[in-house]
Amino acid sequence: MSKRFVLMLCALGLVVGLGEAWAEEKAEPSTDIKKIQGVWNVWSREVAGEKMPDEVAREVHVTIKDNTFMVKRGDEVIQAGTFKLDFAKKPIWMDADVTEGELKGGKLIGILEQNGDDMRICYCLEGKARPTEFKSKAGTSHTMNVYKRVKK
Repeated sequence: MSKRFVLMLCALGLVVGLGEAWAEEKAEPSTDIKKIQGVWNVWSREVAGEKMPDEVAREVHVTIKDNTFMVKRGDEVIQAGTFKLDFAKKPIWMDADVTEGELKGGKLIGILEQNGDDMRICYCLEGKARPTEFKSKAGTSHTMNVYKRVKK
């Protein structure tokens, strides 16, 4: 076998190996969405720097299934829609389209962080300026929610 042919096979193997590694890398973020699936209670909520009383916030829960969300207070649907996550960004970027309830037709842009049974999301109610930190400040339309996973 010629050296040229051997080198070509090695190069081909490297390209195929790198291609497979790249494909695996690109596929990995889709598995991360599984970590946020389920039902989450709102534990605390702050809008434009104003903290909502915990007992009021905790009446609300969010169900996440695949790339959809539904926010309820008891049996009442407050809001529902679809979302996309960008795991390449740190913190994770979230873009949501509201299809039902309050803010129907609106867009929410925000950041998300999840660790085990705790999650926090900070988003802009107007869909204009993505928060850069997990804080809700007066004079903004940023909302900061802290969630606890509902145990089955």
